[in-house]
Amino acid sequence: MRNKKARETLCEITVTDANVKLVVAGITYNVSCITEGVAKFTIPVLYLNDLINCHEGKTVTIHINRMGIKIGEFFVDVPVSLIENDKILKTIDIPLNYTDMDILNLLRMGYTQEELTFNKVNKQIDDAIKRLDENIEKAFKILKPYGLEKEVLKTLAYQAVGLYAQ
Repeated sequence: MRNKKARETLCEITVTDANVKLVVAGITYNVSCITEGVAKFTIPVLYLNDLINCHEGKTVTIHINRMGIKIGEFFVDVPVSLIENDKILKTIDIPLNYTDMDILNLLRMGYTQEELTFNKVNKQIDDAIKRLDENIEKAFKILKPYGLEKEVLKTLAYQAVGLYAQ
C-alpha cells in the first residue's frame, strides 16, 4: 500500500506546442510530442502513473477539455486551464537573490497582467510596493521639518522606480 504522502504528491502538467512539461516536487521533465492547443492541469502523480500503465502500447493519447482529461478509456475529472495564447507561459527572469527593485522592474519590462498572474508574482509586486510606501513614509517623517510634502516625495520615489503615484 502506498503511503499518504505518495498518494497526495501532485504532478503539474503544462501542454504547449509540441511539448508536455511534467513537474513533480522540484523535478521537471519535458516530453516532445504531438499537441494541439495549450493547457495546464494537476493530477496526483501516482494516479497518472496508474492510468498510463493501464494503457497498452507504446503511444498514449491524452485528450484534454474543460471538463477534465481522458487517458485511453479513462476519464478523470480534474480542473483544467485551457489557454488561448501560450505567451503567458513564458518564464519571468529574476535574479536568485532579487531585490524589491528587481520585482518592481517587472512592471515596466513589458509583461502583461496575465503573465504576471500566471507566474504568481503579484504578491511579490504588492509586497515590494508596500515596502516602498513604508520607506516613503519613513523618509517623509525625516524630511517633513524641511517643508517637503508627502505627495511630492511619493511622486518622486514612484517615478524613480518607474511607477505612477496612486
